[in-house]
Amino acid sequence: VVTASGWVVMSTQLNPEIYWWERTTGRPLLLPAARMHGVQLAFTHDGRELIGNDGEYLHRWSAADGRPLGRVERWDSLVASESGQRLLAARGAEAVERAVAAGVAATQLAENRSMVLSLDGSRLIVTTIGGSAADVVIDLRSGRVRPLQSRGVPLALSPDGELIAYFGETIRLVRSDTGRQVREISLGEGVEIHSGIFRPDGKELAVNVGDPTGIRLVPTAGDRPARRVFTRGDVYTAQYSPSGRELAIGYFDGRVEVRTVARDRQLHDFRGHRQQAYGLTFSPDGSRLASSSFDGTALVWKLR
Repeated sequence: VVTASGWVVMSTQLNPEIYWWERTTGRPLLLPAARMHGVQLAFTHDGRELIGNDGEYLHRWSAADGRPLGRVERWDSLVASESGQRLLAARGAEAVERAVAAGVAATQLAENRSMVLSLDGSRLIVTTIGGSAADVVIDLRSGRVRPLQSRGVPLALSPDGELIAYFGETIRLVRSDTGRQVREISLGEGVEIHSGIFRPDGKELAVNVGDPTGIRLVPTAGDRPARRVFTRGDVYTAQYSPSGRELAIGYFDGRVEVRTVARDRQLHDFRGHRQQAYGLTFSPDGSRLASSSFDGTALVWKLR
């Protein structure tokens, strides 16, 4: 993750330390009280605090100097949007406690939970790894909790929180408030859809079908057919830029590529990771891209 002032922060699953570096000089700083395994990280919406979750505590640090600001016990997951630009903690401690409590109450059998927050902060989905308990969607405005019939099924939440996309042999678009299916999209017989993400405006999905020659761009409404973004190898992950005009692609061989969505033109081909590139996030202004890899490295690429 990258601060607005250019600090780069990295945590790995295998090493217990969290370091951050000043981007221009490379000067490292080990965060105090941060020697722990498997920490999730995100910044608050105003960029003033860094939040880290180690499964037992939610830690807070000053984003200016790394000074510890305290910790909260027994937080189950860091609640952040997929782009990392929105954090539920920024909405206030009481709202977070209610949402987490509701998620825990609805998923008592789940030992491993993850949470997905819509970009507008209106809805939260709590999913369980392996389908050990029911997934739920929480309306953060009303506090309503509704179970989902989606155990273990890959899904994505639209930016406005209105639609849930389920991936499998087809793409099923379902209303998050009622569970009513509004559309089912097939990409052809025998095509298995492994995962997908919504474009920031919600009008398109980029889906991974396990085809090394391309990611499919699927309109969420209308009759336009799916388009292909050309790829050159097995895709591990993808992420839209904040404008939705570019698509970053992470490959199993560690390469990171950025392509235009409209004309499918390659803008960048970055090489630096030795293993799968599994995490991608753009800076809010789209000028930089951060990538993380199973080789334990995080790299920041200048796009313009």
